[in-house]
Amino acid sequence: MEMPSNVRIRSGDARGGDVRFVGGALLLLIAVAGCGSTTDPIASGSPSTDAAVRVIHGFDLYTHCGIREAKIGSDFYAASAVLDDGNGNPPTGWGNPYQVGSMTVYADGTAHFSAPGGLEADFHLRPGATTWAMICS
Repeated sequence: MEMPSNVRIRSGDARGGDVRFVGGALLLLIAVAGCGSTTDPIASGSPSTDAAVRVIHGFDLYTHCGIREAKIGSDFYAASAVLDDGNGNPPTGWGNPYQVGSMTVYADGTAHFSAPGGLEADFHLRPGATTWAMICS
């Protein structure tokens, strides 16, 4: 095989050993670069799904006196912000005495509840708690 006069091979031989190496290295570089991403699919301000310990679908959140606490397994969580109607009831749009939705528990001791209709609440672990902070009737 004859090489064009403007192509020079610095080392190796005319069979293209170095060209194959460079081509393979370039292909590897392109493949590795394609694995990274600069866009974050998680909405800003939301916890990363990578940190999620578990997601519980069909979670019954007790809402009778407003959204104040959650019991997840044997752990008690306090609402990061109490949600109620000002009279100790759940806000408009929330079920009473329960709201069914999904609870996502994170490794950092936080949890996020979401339900259809845009209903959302955030919680943080109450370390050492063995019962509800508030019992309502």
